[in-house]
Amino acid sequence: EHALRDVEFYTRLDDAVREFEVHVRPRIGPASDEAAVREAVRVYTDATPTKAVGRINVTPAEFFRMLRKHDRAKWRKAVGEFAARVLGRPSASKVASRWRG
Repeated sequence: EHALRDVEFYTRLDDAVREFEVHVRPRIGPASDEAAVREAVRVYTDATPTKAVGRINVTPAEFFRMLRKHDRAKWRKAVGEFAARVLGRPSASKVASRWRG
């Protein structure tokens, strides 16, 4: 549960992004296959069983499984931030901060 505390949240999120980018994304298939990458992100951030995506089996990350089990609000936030970083889109918090000024 230590990893679920606020002080560890972004550190663990950074680790999850790095792990995905180094160990999962390159093995999925062609870099241009955005649908496969989106599906891998969905599986990696969910609590579902391992699923085949492209050329590999993707297993949900322990960080996301624990968040989903113990704190759904943080899990939703983590999934949004993770997807934004991995898919190269601005996160909701970054978009909101642009409008604030």
